[in-house]
Amino acid sequence: MINLDRSTDRLDALKVQFSRAGRNFRRFAAIAPDVIDTHPEFDNHRFRSLHNRPIRRGELGCALSHKRCLEIFLASDEEHCLVFEDDVCFDDQTFPAIEATLAWLEAHPGQRWHCINLSSPYPKRYRNIADIAGRRLRRSFQFPILMSAILWNREGAAEFLRDLNEQKLHRPVDDQLRYLMSRSGLGLSFDMPPVGLTYVTSVIGPEGAADRGTRNGWYDLKRRLPLYGWALWNTVRS
Repeated sequence: MINLDRSTDRLDALKVQFSRAGRNFRRFAAIAPDVIDTHPEFDNHRFRSLHNRPIRRGELGCALSHKRCLEIFLASDEEHCLVFEDDVCFDDQTFPAIEATLAWLEAHPGQRWHCINLSSPYPKRYRNIADIAGRRLRRSFQFPILMSAILWNREGAAEFLRDLNEQKLHRPVDDQLRYLMSRSGLGLSFDMPPVGLTYVTSVIGPEGAADRGTRNGWYDLKRRLPLYGWALWNTVRS
């Protein structure tokens, strides 16, 4: 669970939810970087060339926090990892649905996957692969945005870390994951996500949720054309 030290109200609310669900969680103190443009894990020039704006401190901190969580996961012996941000909410069907999904995937090893977006749907460029707990599990060739609740396997976590290390952070982290999953076709999601969002005010920046970039046709095209290309290619060949 990624949670800023100052967001004690969110942490308290999540403790109640996890207790009600009979589950435990490990808190990860979200990173608030002191260095931004020259951070060694961040490609400032590439980010600006894609988004026509500087990255926000909260965006970089969010990305680094997700990266550290995956490093902790891969240093463990666990086969799967749930990474939550602190704006999630659940009901009594959330964890049974996640467990049923893992059981189905383990019973169908031919359905290769890297991660599952548990909180965000995207109703374009996908293929339904199973009905699980009243929900449709999809192979999302255009992976949903937001990383509030992601279920990882070890192969997927290693691949995303490899991308972050080789390419450096050069997009908002959910956008960088979306691009990678749309390229590989190994990202899954649901038509009805088992994890909800509270839609509290974003703490990424003072203006609220991070925008994808200054509105400009050329910058939009540079960012989106490769994503759409890979998503369409994987949709057609599936």
